[in-house]
Amino acid sequence: MKNWVITGILILLLVLLSGSWYLYRSNMNVANAAAQTAAAKATAHDQLQKTGSVTAYYGTQAYEVVSGTRNGVAMYIWVPDKPSKAAGYLARPVKNGLTRSQALQKLAALHLDVRSIVSVRLGAIQNQPVWEITFKNSHNSFNYVSFNFDTGREVQRMLNI
Repeated sequence: MKNWVITGILILLLVLLSGSWYLYRSNMNVANAAAQTAAAKATAHDQLQKTGSVTAYYGTQAYEVVSGTRNGVAMYIWVPDKPSKAAGYLARPVKNGLTRSQALQKLAALHLDVRSIVSVRLGAIQNQPVWEITFKNSHNSFNYVSFNFDTGREVQRMLNI
């Protein structure tokens, strides 16, 4: 009887592990396909000669942000998941906007309760490119602050979520 229980538990663990692995792989395939599609759209829409990294942003409007080069100039292209009037393609030269480190400096200048930075990513709010910084405070709550990519002004702040 003891062998049947042990065998049953091992089979159950094997089924759970294989199911988890299948779910992980299928989700990664979807993410990779979305990144490849966004890179192809950015190349076609903005005549990029070379594409680099692709990062996802899921705000009010979902975007894939593609880095690349056009005519030798480093560019960021914001590719909306569903293009519309509220969410169009955006293109900016990297050198003309706020850098990641400058966005972090602006966050530090706000003197907020920042315990750890979770992520710093490009995104768009109301069809304007932004750097979104996600961080945790001393109460372990998530917080979001966004700075306009072009001007460096604070666009959005959501604290203690």
